[in-house]
Amino acid sequence: MKSFYKKSGFILLTVSAAAAAALAVFNRGIKKLEDVSYGESNAQKVDIYLPRSNKSKCTAVVIYIHGGAWSGGDKSGYDVDCLREVKNGYAAATINYRMLDEGATWVDMLEDITSAMETVKSTAADNGISLSKAALTGASAGAHLAMLYSYKNQDIAPIKIAFCGNLCGPSNLLDINVAEKSGDPVWVYAVLSGLIGEKLDITTFNDLSETLKAASPVTYITKDSPPTIVAHGQKDDVVLYSQGLDVYNAFTALGVACELISFPNSGHGLDNDPDAARRYKQLFSAYETKYFGY
Repeated sequence: MKSFYKKSGFILLTVSAAAAAALAVFNRGIKKLEDVSYGESNAQKVDIYLPRSNKSKCTAVVIYIHGGAWSGGDKSGYDVDCLREVKNGYAAATINYRMLDEGATWVDMLEDITSAMETVKSTAADNGISLSKAALTGASAGAHLAMLYSYKNQDIAPIKIAFCGNLCGPSNLLDINVAEKSGDPVWVYAVLSGLIGEKLDITTFNDLSETLKAASPVTYITKDSPPTIVAHGQKDDVVLYSQGLDVYNAFTALGVACELISFPNSGHGLDNDPDAARRYKQLFSAYETKYFGY
């Protein structure tokens, strides 16, 4: 048995060394700037990934916003995605932002996205890259912020938003089922209370309708909104599938480009439909080619 563990350890070391070597080759053409500050809070940090070669040809960036109920999660979860984007010729960034534990509301979070985008743009320029287009994307709470910023703040964005990617994001907080038909209504009300900066429960829901409307991405969808890809699990009991449909229906009613990819066997993690996951990646790549122009 002892020899088995020795042999297994050797194999693991060999595999780890091979993986490290492969990663080094993969990263050779990539410049990664970690924890670039864009504000005074320790949460206001962004990781920026830039191509080292053919810099003049890179004009677009994909910006990832992490989920975690606006109260957890970390930008590092998108490291592999950012590396892939740079390999494909784009810049990439993944941001942390002020969350509920700092008393931040959705308004503060959108301000952080603006500041982070300004920092990404200026950092890229310092490295010989002029960014003119961006895609905002994320999952869950990150998707909510990506959509809300893309639809509400597209005219003030430091980099023009070419399209948006939404994975299981809350989109319509005016729907009381967001809480009442979730797996844990008490928790959802508590989280949303922090997001809007008001005490929300079933008794105050109607009184806060305008506040909830202001924090809802669907409120701001117009014929000029950036094209959007929606991915949502039909068995999602954290963010109901109807939230994805609300985005898709709002876009299609206006005749604006929007694609809906349903994950029929998946919940909030989108982890039981590999075919749908592949379609999403392929479609995201197609959107990059179409809306970034390369």
